Amino acid sequence: MNRKDEFLNNLLGLKLNRMSLMCEMMVFDFGNYGLHCQALTRIRKNNDILFTTYDYQSWDQKVSKNNDEWYFFERYKSVIEGGIVKEISSNEANDLFITMDNGIFIDVIVANGYFYYDDDKEQWRLLCDKENDSLHMVVYNKQIVFSDKDKSA
Repeated sequence: MNRKDEFLNNLLGLKLNRMSLMCEMMVFDFGNYGLHCQALTRIRKNNDILFTTYDYQSWDQKVSKNNDEWYFFERYKSVIEGGIVKEISSNEANDLFITMDNGIFIDVIVANGYFYYDDDKEQWRLLCDKENDSLHMVVYNKQIVFSDKDKSA
């Protein structure tokens, strides 16, 4: 098992305590683990896409929460939160797929090709042991960076 899969497997069996939005970023709180998604993120249930980060683009240009992303987030939040991670996987392109026991699927799709960018663009990150900020994995469009911070620092 590679290091990426080891990090991801930390989420297996954990409950999604809370989900939040920050503009076009979705943040998932699994207790002591956090998943921050800056790439295209979509929430699915029963073969239907409930909403995506791209739904933010429908905003009224006046109030940041006046968009489809926030509307559907508020509508489905109670259905999404509380689910337990049943399966988690990632492909060679570093897309992330989470299956919850409540029928919710979280898909995080790397949204930037790297041919047109001089620098890597952060796509998503998994923070392990959030309280001590000791371990995290950051997925860019070209690479994955693992950070192991000394807990005593």
